[in-house]
Amino acid sequence: MDAAARDSQQSVRGYHHGSLREALIDGAVELLGSRGAREFSLNEVARRAGVSSGAPYRHFESKDALLAAVAERGYVLLTAEATRPFPADADAGTRLLLLCIRYARFAVANSELFATMFQNRLSGRLDNPGLRSFDPFIAAVRDAMDAGLLPPGRLDQVAVATWSALHGITVIYLNGGYTALGVEGGPEHVVATMFPVYFPKLTAAWTEHKLAHDA
Repeated sequence: MDAAARDSQQSVRGYHHGSLREALIDGAVELLGSRGAREFSLNEVARRAGVSSGAPYRHFESKDALLAAVAERGYVLLTAEATRPFPADADAGTRLLLLCIRYARFAVANSELFATMFQNRLSGRLDNPGLRSFDPFIAAVRDAMDAGLLPPGRLDQVAVATWSALHGITVIYLNGGYTALGVEGGPEHVVATMFPVYFPKLTAAWTEHKLAHDA
């Protein structure tokens, strides 16, 4: 079961009248984590919340609308993870690598939720939480660029290119691609060893063990 799903399961069990919308989102996160997207249904979410099959439609017009709310919840959780304080002695390169490890760990701990977040469910929204969740990453990329650790260029382009490398590494890890190629280790090992290959100057003064510990 995904990490977010375990937390949501506790919230669903504590559901009381007047908080149905949040209980349904909690139930949807839990259902995704325990059964995956293929077995996701509004009826099952309603059953787990202890309400009628029609009750979810008071808050969500369709399954996709509920999944959009689930994606938003995922971005909120990812932002909270990304904005945890860094150790005081972390330099720009180390902070970016720590942030990348947090991203990969979040994806591994919440794989079904992570997949739902990247299905373009929130596009077109001016308040898109997915875009807001990108802010800490942009700030870390800017600091790394200022330190000469990433290629020069427009911040937005370098940030997207850097994230693309990270997201690609993360998805390959989730799909078992590295294991199939004989690359062993957890997400922190893969990020710490693969990411500097894309950006050779992006090295950390810390050992991989310390990176994994402090991420």
